Amino acid sequence: MLPRSLNKKRQTEEDLEYESSSDNIEDSSHYQTIMADITEEIEDQRRMQDNMDRIFYKYDAVEYLEENIDEHISQSGFSKFDIHMCIYQVNCQNKYPFLQYFLSKTLQNTFGFPRFTTSGDNILFMCNQILNVICTSFFKDVCYVYKGFHFKNNQYYLFFDCSDMQVECSKMNEFNEIWLVTMDEIINQKCLGDVAIEKSTTQLFTQYREFSYITDKKRDVYETPSVVYTSCENKMADFVATFGNSPSPENSYYYFTDFKRAQNNAIKTQGYLMRYAVFLGKTNYSLHDDEGINDDDKNHEYDSIYLGTKNLDCLWALKQYDQQVTLTYQKMSKITESLAFSPLHNYECV
Repeated sequence: MLPRSLNKKRQTEEDLEYESSSDNIEDSSHYQTIMADITEEIEDQRRMQDNMDRIFYKYDAVEYLEENIDEHISQSGFSKFDIHMCIYQVNCQNKYPFLQYFLSKTLQNTFGFPRFTTSGDNILFMCNQILNVICTSFFKDVCYVYKGFHFKNNQYYLFFDCSDMQVECSKMNEFNEIWLVTMDEIINQKCLGDVAIEKSTTQLFTQYREFSYITDKKRDVYETPSVVYTSCENKMADFVATFGNSPSPENSYYYFTDFKRAQNNAIKTQGYLMRYAVFLGKTNYSLHDDEGINDDDKNHEYDSIYLGTKNLDCLWALKQYDQQVTLTYQKMSKITESLAFSPLHNYECV
């Protein structure tokens, strides 16, 4: 499910076997229960890795873009113009692929497409320099395909496919200027954590819906995963980042909450804020806030359960392990109360 090499999985398993024999994990019985399932989960992930190349998706919107931007600019007569870099990645590590875009922090303390203003030629060369910076920030080699451009309101939106650059769950901090952001955050939540996403970025996808989804072989739209959160103790952060959220010891469901609840818990415990993309599938919204989850017939037909807003610990419960993908994790403290809490440099991130 999570993007990583098979060698890394084997190394992680050995590390965890060593850790399970130490005194670092206080709740040893729960930890041993988790460890008993690791081998089976790793085998499932190996099979998913074998299936990655066979996952089919189509991003139709980028197949019909204009390509020769230098010619378009020369014919436009503009003396100066804005370039927005729409750098996307289709994550194929789960059972379903999903779309993400690289967004950067702005001087206005928001997130938006990396962009620059220029009056010169060699636009693609300048973009390549920026792509070098972005790939390096994720410790990846430069790997992209220029797909073309979209022209709107005297603005150029250049699309680059970085799907071959598979990004693992990333450990983030206050100095990270570039984030991989899901379509749920861009279109529905309109924010990353508690930091707003620029209106101009969101409007590109709301006005041109074909840019917001990918399809399968039957031309059916893949589900867009929702972004949810948990908090995590320091000693378990690397484990959760690698293997995902664990099921509740009370039942077989996987529990998640929203940003604010998870953030508050992480700050109180000086722990980590874990961010996930989850496939809710068919959701049961019929439970009352004070009603617990029972493994009875009425929930068997659902993939997830919405628990209501009054529950202080969780909002969603997922049925299957492979409905989640861990995206990022970030150390939280009383002075790090936002995803964009660092002083911004005196420039746009390009």
